[in-house]
Amino acid sequence: MPVTYTRDLPLPNLLGDDRHERAQQLLLTKAEDWAYEREWRMLEPDKEPGPRSFPPELLSAIILGVKMPKTDKDTVMKWVAQRSMPLPVYQAGLDATKYGLVFKQLT
Repeated sequence: MPVTYTRDLPLPNLLGDDRHERAQQLLLTKAEDWAYEREWRMLEPDKEPGPRSFPPELLSAIILGVKMPKTDKDTVMKWVAQRSMPLPVYQAGLDATKYGLVFKQLT
């Protein structure tokens, strides 16, 4: 499901909103500052927590965070190299000329 970006903090009505509405407000809402991510999330409220499988073609790219530890980056890059389908990987970095991020393609 797509994440909604807003300036306002979500305040679900715990007595009036149904469970689905509360989940969407709490789990699918982020501050407007993060809108550049265009994030999607997978929610399966009736299942136990844990890893999920999904069709590999649904993953279009990976963006590694600015402060991602090298060990985690190495793990992701190893996983990408083992995939049968090519997948672009980008490294986020701080823009030296303005307040923002730049993305360098690694694969």
